[in-house]
Order: sequence, then structure tokens, then C-alpha cells
Amino acid sequence: MPGGCDSWKHVRTGHDDLPAAVCTAGGNFYYAFTALIPIFGAFLGCAVGAFLIFMVDPMKALMFIVLFLVLQQIEGNLIYPHVVGNSVGLPSIWVLAAVSIGGSLMGVVGMLIFIPIVSVAYALFREIVYLKLKKQGVDPRELEE
Repeated sequence: MPGGCDSWKHVRTGHDDLPAAVCTAGGNFYYAFTALIPIFGAFLGCAVGAFLIFMVDPMKALMFIVLFLVLQQIEGNLIYPHVVGNSVGLPSIWVLAAVSIGGSLMGVVGMLIFIPIVSVAYALFREIVYLKLKKQGVDPRELEE
């Protein structure tokens, strides 16, 4: 049969058999490319991966989808706010709030522009609070520790 999968180990393309590693590499490239798309890109990659796994073992495809959703929640709610917060100087909760509010108001564009806006607002607010604390004779650096 020209083209198509004849087993989980090989993909048949014309007369040559390609090992599963080549197919896996292609799938990984596709997933990495789609993961660059904000919000739903990783889900596109998951759908293709789940479909391919489903063709071999439907139960493993279900486990794959559950694991994917758990990892997406961990990344989206814990890792992403922490990493972005450190890079722009915001606490994680502010990043999560900026992404949530920006996304609900303006979609993907709101998520992208609300982080810098909230970062500037946070820096200005922090500066005002520090100035008021200094007027009262309190050293703000002592409160950070």
C-alpha cells in the first residue's frame, strides 16, 4: 500500500520505509510550531497527537489528553505567570490578573498588551507607596525582606 501507516513502527512512503523516529520528529516539529500560537496553538498540536495515538490505542489517547490538560493548567496558572513576572518585574498574581482581564476584554491582543500596561501601573504604584512610606520614616527595603 503506497503511503500511510502500516504499523506503529514504520510509515510506508512509496517503496521506502521510514522508522517511527522520523514520524515522531515530524510530529514534534508540528507541535512545537503550533505551540507558538497563543492560547489555542498547543491544543492544535494536542489534537493531532491524540488522533495519531487514537489510531493505535484509544485508551492511551484518552490518557494523553488528560495528561496534556493537566500540564497545560500547571503551565498556564503557575509557571507562565512566574516566568513572565520575573522578566517584567511583576509578582505572579499581577501577571495572572493582567492576562485574565486583558484576555476577557480584548482577547489575545489584550493578553499581549495588558502585561506591559499592568507592569507600568505596578511600578508607578510601588513608587508612590515607597515615597509615602519614606515620608512616614519607614524604610521600604525593610518591608520587602
